[in-house]
Amino acid sequence: MRPLAAVMSEYERAYLVRVLASCEWRRMEAAEVLGISRKNLWEKMAAHRIEDGEKPGADAECDKTDLPRVIRRAARRGARR
Repeated sequence: MRPLAAVMSEYERAYLVRVLASCEWRRMEAAEVLGISRKNLWEKMAAHRIEDGEKPGADAECDKTDLPRVIRRAARRGARR
């Protein structure tokens, strides 16, 4: 067993990379999908040492079914603006 903080940090990092990759590394778009500011995304990328163009790991533990729903929801919000 590992501490909860370590597991949550790994999940957050994997999810951030997955969202960024799905948005073709367009940070503004990824921030909108995530519901956070671009500055907050930049801070999270720095904290997790995420570099532009990084590939999502094969062992990434984030739920693959979650992402398309989140992106579709963000796209609908963007269309309403």
